[in-house]
Amino acid sequence: MLRYLPTLRQLVFWGGLVLLTAGIPYGVMAYRFWNNPPKLSRNIAAELNAPVLAIPDDQKAWPIYREASMALSIDGPDQWKSRDEFRTYAYDEQVASFLKRKEADLERARQASKLPSLGHLLADEYTAEDLEFTRRFYVNDGKKLNPPQAKEPSENPILLHVLLTPAGELHDVTQALAARAWIAAREGDGKAVAENLEASIRIAGQIREIPMLVNDLVASRVYGNALKLWGAVLAEYSDVLSDDQLIRLEKTAREFADGKLLLRTIAERGAFYDLLQRIYTDDGEGDGYVYLPNVGMLDGGRPNDDWYTRLIAPLATSNLGSRREAARAYDELMTLLEAEIVRPFWECDCRRYDAAVSAYEGNKQYGLVTLMATSAHRIHTIGRDAVQQRDATLTASALVRFRRKHGKWPTTLESLVPEYLAKLPLDELTGKPLRYRITDSRPRLYSVGFDGVDDQGQAGSVESNIFGLSGPIPWEWSFAAGIQAQPKGDFILWPTDFSHIEPPPPIDPYVP
Repeated sequence: MLRYLPTLRQLVFWGGLVLLTAGIPYGVMAYRFWNNPPKLSRNIAAELNAPVLAIPDDQKAWPIYREASMALSIDGPDQWKSRDEFRTYAYDEQVASFLKRKEADLERARQASKLPSLGHLLADEYTAEDLEFTRRFYVNDGKKLNPPQAKEPSENPILLHVLLTPAGELHDVTQALAARAWIAAREGDGKAVAENLEASIRIAGQIREIPMLVNDLVASRVYGNALKLWGAVLAEYSDVLSDDQLIRLEKTAREFADGKLLLRTIAERGAFYDLLQRIYTDDGEGDGYVYLPNVGMLDGGRPNDDWYTRLIAPLATSNLGSRREAARAYDELMTLLEAEIVRPFWECDCRRYDAAVSAYEGNKQYGLVTLMATSAHRIHTIGRDAVQQRDATLTASALVRFRRKHGKWPTTLESLVPEYLAKLPLDELTGKPLRYRITDSRPRLYSVGFDGVDDQGQAGSVESNIFGLSGPIPWEWSFAAGIQAQPKGDFILWPTDFSHIEPPPPIDPYVP
């Protein structure tokens, strides 16, 4: 045993020397790491909320919509709110009766749509009023689920985790307005049709109050649905709206989103920079390293401060990329995305953005960047669909007004310019003017579709697309179907044939 003592001494000596040699740099790194946590230099949620907070409370519409949504969901006919096909309301007397009983609530919503602000702030907790409103929805098969609990909102919330604009509740209100407009059209009440359509378009504008991509996409959907309803009224009840009502509707539609319908990413950029300041340190010159304990904030968790994280965190920083490099990569992607999503379909090539995202995927140094990346195709489709719906519906309205004045449909769209339209509407898929034909004494406004071939207004079939439907392709299904399979044939913009849609079966109300 004694003969091994020199060897043991050597092992202890050299082992201690190695530990000392490694320990000193590690100690320096650990000291530097734990004494330089991320610093919150901005309250980005507060910056976005500031314009809303500056508006007087009596000029904010959300409290009124909240009450209207509550009234529409308490005793309404079962399932009516889930129907996206507004024409089915015409076959349901229970829905018509219910909405007439709720006319006072709908009128309050219509008046609220004229207010300058939606007034819904970005926060990570519900207000007391919103919490009470939200609790009613935490029921499943008659059993109460665990609703959110009252908490004080954070003064500087993580922007990625704020509660978004209450799209579901606003959807209830706009669907009720759409149903009321359609029933009014059937009854010949043009005034009610116009008022409900205008209110829906104005609500879509209020949803865009905070410049967030999600808000803009929801607003585009609400706006597009109002336009589809308007087009259907023009096709099936062409005389119910007077020229004055049509001109006012056209003005409201043109003014939506300043007439540009641009999708904005100001809040999305803010969400990234907010995470950057929470997850990376800051050397005061725009650079820093990942503060590993704070990475748990990405999925809503709290900072991770266990012993293992504390041990490896100082060593992991160099492998997770720098703050400056993450910001550079994100700005590169967002510049590409913002350039593409505002282009018309005939100019857009989202593959450049997709390729840039793919180049960063799998590289842990850019994990935050790829996490915050989004689908360019999806958001571009929603935005441009709204543009095409607007141009087609405004053209349909102009066609109806021309026919009333001249007693016949125009032979070409050029006849509408400049008295009824400032310029010819363009086909989003080609950049050329939309096609127009008179077939069997009826007008047909259409896009040549994804194949770019004018099939003389003959619609393609949807039998093989993702919806499992058959018949002519309505425009509201065309882009989604085309992205999946790019069917041949033209896309009929107006009037769309819905003859294959059957009325729904009778339904029972919640209450007698």
